[in-house]
Amino acid sequence: MNNLKVLSLDSREVAKMLPKRHADLLRDIATYSKYLSDFNERNFALVDFFQESSYQDSKGEIRKCYLITKKGCEFIAHKMTGKKGALFTATYINRFHEMEQALKERQSVAPAPVLKRVTYKGQIMMQSVDLAQLTGLS
Repeated sequence: MNNLKVLSLDSREVAKMLPKRHADLLRDIATYSKYLSDFNERNFALVDFFQESSYQDSKGEIRKCYLITKKGCEFIAHKMTGKKGALFTATYINRFHEMEQALKERQSVAPAPVLKRVTYKGQIMMQSVDLAQLTGLS
């Protein structure tokens, strides 16, 4: 369940951004999750906002946390007002932009090689040139 296909922040990081105790943020997210699940017929997919996860603390114990998507951060931000809300909004927006930029840079560094489709007696084969390119032995 820790495998979101979208960018997300750990609830511990979000708690620091707020600033708020992590336990209080967990309580708030549980409340928001209940509100959203109560209205499931409106097609609110909870995982679009928050996804349960866990981490190992310094004592080696497994603790609950959430992975919070950009939508989830927006949801939290809309519950806040004043200076605290403005600072959180600016912080999470910057953090998501950093993550998106890092992904773009990583994708532009090593584009996937274009391989030729070769068959032999009905079986798909890989040419040694392509294998060398994929493994970095070229």
